[in-house]
Amino acid sequence: MKAKTLIGRNAFSKLPALRISVRSAKHRHRKFKQIMEKGKSMANENQMDQGPAVSPQQAEEKAESGVTNARKAAEDLRSAAGPTADEYLGRAEGKWDDARRRVRGFQDDGEQYVRENPTKAVFAALGIGFVLAFIFRR
Repeated sequence: MKAKTLIGRNAFSKLPALRISVRSAKHRHRKFKQIMEKGKSMANENQMDQGPAVSPQQAEEKAESGVTNARKAAEDLRSAAGPTADEYLGRAEGKWDDARRRVRGFQDDGEQYVRENPTKAVFAALGIGFVLAFIFRR
């Protein structure tokens, strides 16, 4: 049996999943229409069983009450979140100030060491440079 590509019309017509007769298609369409009509009739029956529809005035009142409830909830959230946000902001500022002080201390200590021991500092810098060059070269 020869292998065929799916480019030609003949190759597609030989696939069993793609062969649908006109009669079969009409039957499927009729079935689909019946199912849709049955669904519509069931929806109408359910709507009649539920009682009368809500008047536009009642719907508007419910919508307004929903909006007022949502606004109240947003205000409550805002009032509860404000102090918490301020507390975290204060903590973050304290940590930032502490970190800046530490870095300045390290910088001052480093400058003082270099001024007291310039030869050791130069050789240490050269050694670190060679080690880093050796590592990054590979």
